[in-house]
Amino acid sequence: MRSAFLLALFVTLVFSDGSNDTIPSDNQPEMFSNWPTPCHRISDPNAFHVFVHRFIIQEHFDMTRPDGWAGFLTRAHRCGAQPHQSFLHKNDLNAIFQVCRGESRRDELNLCVSMRKFRVFVVQSVMRNGRCDVQLQIEHAHVVVACEYIHIVRCIPVHLAGISYTVPSPHFQPCR
Repeated sequence: MRSAFLLALFVTLVFSDGSNDTIPSDNQPEMFSNWPTPCHRISDPNAFHVFVHRFIIQEHFDMTRPDGWAGFLTRAHRCGAQPHQSFLHKNDLNAIFQVCRGESRRDELNLCVSMRKFRVFVVQSVMRNGRCDVQLQIEHAHVVVACEYIHIVRCIPVHLAGISYTVPSPHFQPCR
């Protein structure tokens, strides 16, 4: 009964929009062994472009300051769109590709946890009186991404599912 509750809590936290943390599941590496693996062919040919648009910052602004984020979110019409939004810098895009190409461990379903840490910008925003108010946290954490095969030769990231503060278990399979 206790393990069923923990599994339900784990799945809820991983897929909830309000949480960017995952719970480490090092104690049972075979728990998800019959679930689909990463890098299956999916039908949405735009999934990678949507991933880049939603999570990879292409603009130049001071990403260490809330007022820089307020300007970005306002220009992008994303202020207050979600309680928490997480972003990565465009300079990390090649390393994010590598998460789907073996430099990670399979977590569950098509989710892969990076072996290395990334700088992740977690932004909370709300529109008040026509002004974007922002709270910013800069985390150094492992990223959890969904990896899928889309009409190209290799597996690529299609969604930033969250972050993890623990190194993925070496007992899990690499994502490829």
